[in-house]
Amino acid sequence: MNRRISSFVTATTLSLGLPGCYTGVSDFLAGDGDAPGSTSGGPERTSDADDGPGEPSECDGVSRLPRVIRGLNGQQYARTIEAVFPGIGPVEALFRDADRSAEFSTSSQIRRLDFKNTGDVIKAAEAVSGEVVGSVKQRFTCLESAPPDHDCISSTIETLSGELYRNPAPADHRAGLVDLFEEAQAAADTDRAIELVVRAMLTSPRFLFRQELGQPRDDGTGSDLTAHEVASALAYTLTDAPPDAELRAAAEADALHTPAQIEAHARRLLAAQGVDQAGMIAFVRELTGVRNYAQVFKDEAQFPEFDAATQQAVLADFEATVGALLGSDDPTLDRLLNGSEFIVSPASARLLGWDDPDQYAAEAGLIEVDELGRRGLLTHPAMMGTYSHEAETNPVARGHFVSSKLLCQVVPAPPPDVTFPDRDEVGVNETLRQTLERVHSVNACASCHQYMDPYGWPFEVFDAVGRRRDDDRGLPIDDTSTIIVPDEFEGEVNDVTEMLDILAASTLVHECVGDGAFKYVAGVGYELEGYACITDELTAPFVSDGDVASQFVRLLTSPWFLERRVEQ
Repeated sequence: MNRRISSFVTATTLSLGLPGCYTGVSDFLAGDGDAPGSTSGGPERTSDADDGPGEPSECDGVSRLPRVIRGLNGQQYARTIEAVFPGIGPVEALFRDADRSAEFSTSSQIRRLDFKNTGDVIKAAEAVSGEVVGSVKQRFTCLESAPPDHDCISSTIETLSGELYRNPAPADHRAGLVDLFEEAQAAADTDRAIELVVRAMLTSPRFLFRQELGQPRDDGTGSDLTAHEVASALAYTLTDAPPDAELRAAAEADALHTPAQIEAHARRLLAAQGVDQAGMIAFVRELTGVRNYAQVFKDEAQFPEFDAATQQAVLADFEATVGALLGSDDPTLDRLLNGSEFIVSPASARLLGWDDPDQYAAEAGLIEVDELGRRGLLTHPAMMGTYSHEAETNPVARGHFVSSKLLCQVVPAPPPDVTFPDRDEVGVNETLRQTLERVHSVNACASCHQYMDPYGWPFEVFDAVGRRRDDDRGLPIDDTSTIIVPDEFEGEVNDVTEMLDILAASTLVHECVGDGAFKYVAGVGYELEGYACITDELTAPFVSDGDVASQFVRLLTSPWFLERRVEQ
């Protein structure tokens, strides 16, 4: 039996073949997969933008997306097991390290299996398979027979493999699992047979990877995603989980080919989730970099309220706020960037120093927050805490986020030996801004910092845990800045709310976030070279309405997603 399990693990391993000068940002680039900067000049747009499906257009002759195989990311791995085996409880999300090696965890370029984590996959499969034996027997009651007959075993494996793999397994693969079951049963018992077969499926590439290969056309002009591939793409993009029963039934009936059919299921999945918009929450978490918040540390002496429980509560509040906003009747980028509604738990309110924190409750839903400067996700304590040091803020990293993720500008990467300035070295009291402006004003640094720091200064009114403050070491905070939104705005802003007004209304910001959504849904890497025409066309409606949910639907029903090119 061990040799048979080993063959599945070996198959999994073989699937590996499938496919500056500035301070304060290097720590945030390392480990979050931010794109390497160019080695010359100032910032430039990484691409042009993104738009919706459409009728014949200027992009009709443009090459489609490639056929790809993507690994399940950590959350998708866990949620797939939990969906197929209800009641199992939380499953550990594997691949955290691999998920951080690209801009988005959905990238088809991530290699999630290597010598380091293949062992983790095997251990996780052993743990899960041992836990689900009882529930599998309860669901497939014919397994209670002593011994279960061949038809019972075959039908059980056909159902489970179809759910775990999101696609009917080939007959010879199912036959191999049936043989494994029957051999294990003869050598031990039914419980052991169930355990080994589930373990084999959980270490199979068919479970760990999802494909978007399509069915090649007879005329060789391209490949159309199959109904099962469309179902999988819809489910994992919108729910971060496998297709539900209704979506599986549509795939079995081959009823997922027209944009209308696909959109109907997409809208159904969005509506069914309510405020738990798992897929779009994951996108926002990765776009903003808040996926790193759980790993940040804060100075215990300076921030005694920042403990592990509070950190978890703040992150939960951030995700719940995103879900509530995007699950509402107005799921727009403007509300994400500039709204005053948040979900707040007592722990978050206590960390922020708000009066009577016990009056807040996350389950109460969105509430209007009336605190000076507290607007949108960029001022959320999860964001402010992510882009800060243990005791200090980090206006450079905060500004770099705005520049790179909202304005799609590329700034050269910092030298590897750059360190954050220590303002205590000068022997006089000064604000962090004064220190950074003094250090960054030299020519070698100014050429890069001019594209980051100005967007970070307005956030200085929020400390390293995101709490509102009026002074820095007893000195007044200067939160004014002169910012540039290329071709749209150049001038002074008096505070963070003025900057947020400009960003939320910006066409460039909508285009840039549209680019991010395209990358997330399509699974492409940092660059959008070759896709500029497509992303331009797909972003035009998003610039007009800012509807994040509709943009995801547009992408998933677009011919650029559903029709793939066949490499010659």
